[in-house]
Amino acid sequence: LGEDGDTYAHGYLALVRSQVAAGAGEIDQALVLAERAIEIGMRAADADLKAHALTNLGSLKIATGSTFDGFALMEEASIAAVNGELSPVTTGVTACRMIGACRDMTDYRRATEWIEATERYCDRQSLSGFPGVCRIHRAEVALVSGAWARAEAELERATLELGAYNATPPQADGFYAIGDIRRLRGDLVGAQEALREAHARGRSPQPALA
Repeated sequence: LGEDGDTYAHGYLALVRSQVAAGAGEIDQALVLAERAIEIGMRAADADLKAHALTNLGSLKIATGSTFDGFALMEEASIAAVNGELSPVTTGVTACRMIGACRDMTDYRRATEWIEATERYCDRQSLSGFPGVCRIHRAEVALVSGAWARAEAELERATLELGAYNATPPQADGFYAIGDIRRLRGDLVGAQEALREAHARGRSPQPALA
């Protein structure tokens, strides 16, 4: 392809290069490349590319302290997602990253609003919901709101789904959350069992185990 060009393929190339730069700690370069991916997505009228790039740039801005701007970019992509403007896969990724960002910033009100919007989208599309990591994010928010039984059921389902793909880090998060719920409900034996599963997958079982 070469690096110059305005096709949708060049847009995805810029997006991947942005992610690689971010992983290497070259944040300024990552921001420039993410903005280029957005521009190409708009010119190429590729809604999925634009959404991926907006979400990527939003995550970068949040990570560098520009929280307001970052959330605005991610919400622009998420609005397109729940309005049915994106492919189902891109919709799932976009909504999941939006809810995950809210969880990471402990903005549970905003997370709940996006979970509800995603559930309405799934109802319209006759989907049972997005599995795996997305289910874990939704369950973590439900846990904070006090819906313990619902959260535990979602987490048990999610850890099974993730196990089929050897998705170890998010699976460990799921087991940790299950342990925390069981601790809160007084099931200390069950809590210890789940926390040991989390530990075996590389996640510290603390402070819940203590």
